[in-house]
Amino acid sequence: MFLVATGILIALGTFTRGGGNGGTVGGANTKVVYAAKDIPLRTQILSQDQITVKTVPSDLVPGAFTLDSGISDSQAQKAAFSRVQSLIAEVNISAGQPLLQNALAKPGDIVSGAQAAFLPIPEGYVAFTIPTSEQTGVAGNVQPNDYITVLATAGSGKSSATVTIFTQLHVIRVGPANLTVTSSGTTQNNSAQQVANASSLTVVTTACQSELMTWFVSNAQLRYELESFHDYAPAVSGPDATCPSVTKASGITAADIVKKFPSFAQAYGG
Repeated sequence: MFLVATGILIALGTFTRGGGNGGTVGGANTKVVYAAKDIPLRTQILSQDQITVKTVPSDLVPGAFTLDSGISDSQAQKAAFSRVQSLIAEVNISAGQPLLQNALAKPGDIVSGAQAAFLPIPEGYVAFTIPTSEQTGVAGNVQPNDYITVLATAGSGKSSATVTIFTQLHVIRVGPANLTVTSSGTTQNNSAQQVANASSLTVVTTACQSELMTWFVSNAQLRYELESFHDYAPAVSGPDATCPSVTKASGITAADIVKKFPSFAQAYGG
């Protein structure tokens, strides 16, 4: 779907840039909704200046957002915005390209762009799944390619402590493997419910971090914070020098936890 949508976007964008608003190849024309400016992946359409309306031949707009043939030019912009308002880009859409129904998702859908046939795990890292729930996992708002902070709470009464044990943890999947995203052209919307009901997050860690996380999953209560996209870390480009491969993981004990996080000394008998 992604490849087909991208191909149509490029073809139609090229045609309209060459032919203008009134270019024809023959046959009837129709009014089509286009991007007036770049609309990056996961960007929501919230203002009329993000879109524009162009008239192109009807046979060149399969799957695009079109307007009723009888609508006037003066009403077209407002009508177009009402069709696409609040929808979210599933791919990067460049200014001058048409808006396709299978390139825009409904609010609440999982929007992560094109999916590779394999998980996007950098060299020297592993994919690791952690448990989540509505209250633990920011009420289901975590999506693939978000970054989270992990808090751990252990002990009780005066021995209890809460510590931030991870930041900038990259989420690559939410729930079990499922690449279904609801097209904006359908009446169903299942992806939002899948996120809300997800019981797991798959994240990228080093093998050493996976040991640490496993220990805390078994011995503490975990909660997650969803970080602002303004704070997202640069993409990892190579192995972590402190744990460059799975062979460097050497085990972890309560003593290691207390040494790394002194606040847990009482909780874990240090």
